[in-house]
Amino acid sequence: MSNRTTKAITEELVASIEIPEAAWERASKRYEDLGAWFNRPDGPVGNAWTPWGNGADLLNGQLETFGQNAVAGGVGRALALDFPLTFGFDFRTLVPTGGGWEIGFNSPVSSNLAQAQIGFIQQCCGSSNVAEFYMTSGGQQFVNGTPSGSFENYSTTAFARISGIVNPDLSATITITYADNSQAVISFGAPSGALGPQGSQLFFGNSSAPLGPHYFDNFVVSSVVPEPGTLSSALIAVLALSALRISRIRAFRRQRSTGSQGSPRRQEWTAKHQKE
Repeated sequence: MSNRTTKAITEELVASIEIPEAAWERASKRYEDLGAWFNRPDGPVGNAWTPWGNGADLLNGQLETFGQNAVAGGVGRALALDFPLTFGFDFRTLVPTGGGWEIGFNSPVSSNLAQAQIGFIQQCCGSSNVAEFYMTSGGQQFVNGTPSGSFENYSTTAFARISGIVNPDLSATITITYADNSQAVISFGAPSGALGPQGSQLFFGNSSAPLGPHYFDNFVVSSVVPEPGTLSSALIAVLALSALRISRIRAFRRQRSTGSQGSPRRQEWTAKHQKE
């Protein structure tokens, strides 16, 4: 789907659906928080994020992570999440044959292959399969996904987009859109015997033995759930807002100068971001 088509669909969705006030408030907060997480000057990651493994820093508005044998490297922070959730990030590596990624949710700690409630890893390189890891009463389990499409190594200069949906039963779908626009879609069934949250840490980073560096950008995560009695389409709209680039939201809100302005909370959210 082209960027123009995606933009048109998203703008029509946002314009036509009246989001519950509580959902608008949560979407606004998440939008603001995510915009500030890594879009800051070069240097230490900070902002409640803690490096793990061989570490990470900020460079040119991107998260720069460093690999190391058996420890990899990335960042984590306290952020307990409910399911369903969606996540996404851009990834590239200076070591295409040895650059992979991992992400984990509701973990007791942030570290390589930490004992998260559930997580996903593409180890070694982009041409390998994606596996999920999760905790059971018998310990941590690993299951390879069922892929559709072809895997390929990541570019040194152009980002690929990794996006995922994790359902309430922890079944999941991961979509990798490579720099050449080819895709691989990896499906996971509900994991057998999976336990509940093991902690409140969200972590992600590289899964690599080579130093790299390995780069991330445009990270988003959302676990907004519709209010009781609201349409499921409201969830889609909130998730779409979480994933939109800041400039696209602002431009659209400036253009929308006529017609119904919606609830007071919606008007407040729109007015605030028009002034920025």
